[in-house]
Amino acid sequence: MKRPLLALMVLLLMLAGCSSQPQIEQDGSLDFQKNFHNGNTGSYSACESKTGYYFLVDNFLHYMEKKTGKTTIACSKLNCTHSTPDCDAYINSNDIAYYNGKLYYAEISGGSGTLYSADLDGTNRHKMISLGSTASGDTPYILHRGYVYYVNDTNLMKYQLGKSGSKEEHVHTFPNTSGADYKLWGDKNFVYIDTEAKDYQEVVYRYDIERGGCKLVWSVPSVNVVGNWESAGIGANGLYVSDGIIYYYLSGNGVWKYDIGSGKNTRLFRINDKEKRGIACFDAHYIYINNAAALTEEVPTSLFTLYVYNYQGKEVNKIPYGQFYSEHDLQSFDVLGTTDSGFFCQGVTSKTINYDFGDMQLTMPKLEVYYIQTKNSQTIRQIL
Repeated sequence: MKRPLLALMVLLLMLAGCSSQPQIEQDGSLDFQKNFHNGNTGSYSACESKTGYYFLVDNFLHYMEKKTGKTTIACSKLNCTHSTPDCDAYINSNDIAYYNGKLYYAEISGGSGTLYSADLDGTNRHKMISLGSTASGDTPYILHRGYVYYVNDTNLMKYQLGKSGSKEEHVHTFPNTSGADYKLWGDKNFVYIDTEAKDYQEVVYRYDIERGGCKLVWSVPSVNVVGNWESAGIGANGLYVSDGIIYYYLSGNGVWKYDIGSGKNTRLFRINDKEKRGIACFDAHYIYINNAAALTEEVPTSLFTLYVYNYQGKEVNKIPYGQFYSEHDLQSFDVLGTTDSGFFCQGVTSKTINYDFGDMQLTMPKLEVYYIQTKNSQTIRQIL
């Protein structure tokens, strides 16, 4: 009878010893938001909470309620014009993230980034940590399973959230060229880092949250393996990670997957139509291909189109947006984030906004946000 009791006591002591670790909710509420980090840059200006969506438009925080679709600006000041840094909704950042009931953003000053947290109404802002910057001037970071992961110079760092006295921890140093870009990604118990090798070819590293260790798990395949594509020998034209599988799009070639466990590349389906070349972003169900970003041959504005495919290779929607692009005087049009039934896009217009900082004047392009249903509709609805 003593042995079972002793085993129970040992188990309880082991569980007690783990109590200082960050809480990891199995429903995914403390996981990295894949559906709003599915573009091709490391900076994201939209995120999702349990009740709505947040957008950082022209440096002002907006909220869209899920149930009603109503949008509001995060400012409670009377007679505020929402056009100066004095506005409650103003955030000096290009990105916004939701995590565990808080908003997070990075402010850039003097070439270095600082991470801040805020309540969901944009108030009670709190300085967290210095993120530093990379040689390209970016401050890539993600929030995933109890930690902030970020790249400072060529170093992957982590910082535990919700722990008093937490300090930055070094994880890995990348042997990269000067000026390399970094894109971070979280998937279950791993953090992925999409960057460049010394020969400028795209590579992906994976950090194991539980066991530690960061290692190279994928390099852009050679033409001998997958055939030719627009940026052959340099990188993929869109990439997504889920359950140990790297999905990637090769413009003018098709959609592929790479199994990290087996080391095998498999083509999911071929897309070599000339009008469907460009860049792609992914979510759990669909692949979005934007032909405005074709590399080898410029596409006329009138033919700009966004194609939506499922993972079986079926085209589920085709949204021509050339006329819309011209009417709104746009310079770019990109997928911002996805929902269960549709997706948001962001347009950068040729219009400008002037900011008055007292001793400094700043002019920036005006942004717009749109919503499109994934299926059965080609309507582009402006929401901001």
